[in-house]
Amino acid sequence: CNNKFIAISNDAKQYFEKTLPKKLSQNIFLLNNAIDFKRFNSVNKPRPFDKIRLINVGSFVPKKNQQFLVEVVKELVENKMDVKLQLLGDGPLLNEIKRKINNYGLQDLIDCPGNVEHVEEYLAEANIYVHSAIYEPFGLVLLEAMASGIPVISLDGKGNRDIIRNAENGFIFQQPKPELFAKKIIELYTNRTQYNKIAVAAISSATNYDIYEYVKKLMLLYQTSETLK
Repeated sequence: CNNKFIAISNDAKQYFEKTLPKKLSQNIFLLNNAIDFKRFNSVNKPRPFDKIRLINVGSFVPKKNQQFLVEVVKELVENKMDVKLQLLGDGPLLNEIKRKINNYGLQDLIDCPGNVEHVEEYLAEANIYVHSAIYEPFGLVLLEAMASGIPVISLDGKGNRDIIRNAENGFIFQQPKPELFAKKIIELYTNRTQYNKIAVAAISSATNYDIYEYVKKLMLLYQTSETLK
């Protein structure tokens, strides 16, 4: 039937190539997902640096791995850092995560407000975005954070390799070790020169994933497919 397959990341493209019949390989196209860049880049207010203000956005499901971030906050507290983490989202593991937070006595430092309408406002109140997913098909929330000017520190979820260039526009860790994650957070927060360099590069990278350019590429793909029929 000459179907076309759109992969949202190189990891997804490799999956298609391994899974689909080889005769369809020419019908697989890489087209990264996109965001409304202006929406997340338009909040014009000074970023707070009174403490380490971390934020994460995602459903509370196993692959999102928010319990790792609870361990990271625990590590930061043990390093005498003043820290606040907001975990935005909802899901079946929310209550389990809250119990872990309470067991560690971190309920005053980790907030779980649930699903929120204007994520960009919450991003504007944070200074580092932390991402703990063990698998990520792409990572729109990473782009949203980068567009808002927040450096991203993330575990390697495979799909997010397309977005993050380690130590250039963010940081990506292969191993889920809370102590290494916390060390990088402290380093970035206390080195404002490095922080600003990463933030500027993050914004620049996010401009390449604007929804308007994405739609142009998508329409061209459809038009080309129609021509080939």
